[in-house]
Amino acid sequence: MHRMRAWVMSAVLAATSLPASAGIADAWFARSEFGEEPTCVLYGRAAVDSHTMMRVNIVWTASKRALLWLNGRLSGVPGVSVESVGTEDRWRLVFDKLGEPGYAARHAVIGADDLDKLIDNLGRGHGLAISVPQRQGLPSRYVDEPGDRRVAVAMYRACVESMTRDPPPRYSKWPSMYLFQAVDDNQCGFRHIFSDRSFPPYITLWVDSTQGRIAIERQVIEATSHGEVKRRRKTPDRVNAEALFGTRFDLVEHFDYELTMPQVDAIAADLERGAERKVVMTSPEGESLILQFGGIYAKASAAMLAACREVKFGTLETAKQ
Repeated sequence: MHRMRAWVMSAVLAATSLPASAGIADAWFARSEFGEEPTCVLYGRAAVDSHTMMRVNIVWTASKRALLWLNGRLSGVPGVSVESVGTEDRWRLVFDKLGEPGYAARHAVIGADDLDKLIDNLGRGHGLAISVPQRQGLPSRYVDEPGDRRVAVAMYRACVESMTRDPPPRYSKWPSMYLFQAVDDNQCGFRHIFSDRSFPPYITLWVDSTQGRIAIERQVIEATSHGEVKRRRKTPDRVNAEALFGTRFDLVEHFDYELTMPQVDAIAADLERGAERKVVMTSPEGESLILQFGGIYAKASAAMLAACREVKFGTLETAKQ
């Protein structure tokens, strides 16, 4: 129950209260997340029409392995039929009671080999169709929106492989950060949000086919849970970004600069090793704040960045050192 709450809350935070990440609204995307244990999730979306939607979540943890969760008008439904469109692969699945009551998502029971085949089919570009029986009339047939299934599956696989090959240490406390794998039509990204700070700063490494970019940003409004503004931040900090091939500059809300591909690869290699690059922010009062970009819990996210680059741009995975 607590693990389910953790990844549901992580998805909600990613979509709402923290700075927007490209890719979060795509039909298919992948995330590495924090919960009771590190988690890899492949998110999908299917629809009957513009008003009848279903969320598809494949959630992997080392203790439970991969589980298929469905969310959408499934109350009282004993099971569904699932097919990989354009293949002969079809499954009749039942729901168990894991996660009920209290969560709209339901766990659809499917064998590990069959779920692996379903994921592989998605990675090859095959659509996903889910048929939900109705008490009267024909079943409701949900069909996924294409999005970029290949990128999402590659990133999910990279997350699982990283967590399996080199699992991060157990948390001594809840990590005071969020890591995002950001994707849009032309870029792959890695974002580190330092969520335990006042006016949380965040650093994003963006990469396209020819160059990279560092974006260093900071929230300038602190609000209550009801959206009421408590404080606004207007004074700049002095930022030393030399560890990320940048310069020294003043930051109120946003500053970015370009990187060469060798610089991108050097940063990506450090991220994959779990190394940190330190950015220092100094307030007008002289108080310094050290932002440790990357670190031991960033390895899976870095592997996902490499997978995104490989699929989108044919970039060879950064050499392990």
